[in-house]
Amino acid sequence: MFSSQEIIKLMNKYRVKNNEHTAVLIGKDGTEKARWRQGFDIDEMVQIIDEMPMRKAEIRERGLRCSI
Repeated sequence: MFSSQEIIKLMNKYRVKNNEHTAVLIGKDGTEKARWRQGFDIDEMVQIIDEMPMRKAEIRERGLRCSI
């Protein structure tokens, strides 16, 4: 859970207005990786995540999450 002050800080950092519907994908390094203002697409988000270096390493080590 985030305090109201932490939420305001995050909204300012990632430039999200209070009256907007915005989804922001944030990497473990704290940088913005993708942003959706409307029409959030889960498949696009998964594809972006799967292309990240840390995720590629995880796939190499553990395999795909739905593999048999």
